[in-house]
Amino acid sequence: MGITIKQPNINTSFQTFVVNEKDEVEYGLSALKDVGKKFIEDVCAERANGNFVSLMDFASRVDLRKGGIRALNSLAKSGAFDDLCSRDEAVSSIKNYLEASEQKFKSKESAVMDMFGSEQDIKVSGFDLRTFNDSEKLKMELESYGFYFSKHPIALMRKLCLQNLPLSISWPHQTTKNISLC
Repeated sequence: MGITIKQPNINTSFQTFVVNEKDEVEYGLSALKDVGKKFIEDVCAERANGNFVSLMDFASRVDLRKGGIRALNSLAKSGAFDDLCSRDEAVSSIKNYLEASEQKFKSKESAVMDMFGSEQDIKVSGFDLRTFNDSEKLKMELESYGFYFSKHPIALMRKLCLQNLPLSISWPHQTTKNISLC
């Protein structure tokens, strides 16, 4: 039938599943584990002022405290920030962006002079950029979606399986049959 379901995207997805102009289903951000509807409503409302161009821009425009670390981790692990930065960077640094956003919005609430006048002033440092392999990324997808979204882990091993695992099985009183596991 050819129905395409697109992964969540912080710049194009909405709270619920929607069909876009290309007749593709865009995954709803609130359908991810640990992501609340109110937080996504706030994200979509701010996005109406223009797409997010970086994680810094996102952290400076949206009060990330409203979502919390679990929601942000789920968004990062699902690939919702893949248009802004690599998934490795998003997952590795999301806690630091939460802290920067928290400082900015706390200073606004307390009417203290805003040290973070623009998104360029937000500084995020001190995180170790970890590189995740395909297997780890699939595990992260499972954690955020509740299922494997992009592919099943066996797909990573299919080629190896086909090349190296032909088996010969012999049943009593029958001829040998060659089979393949994949």
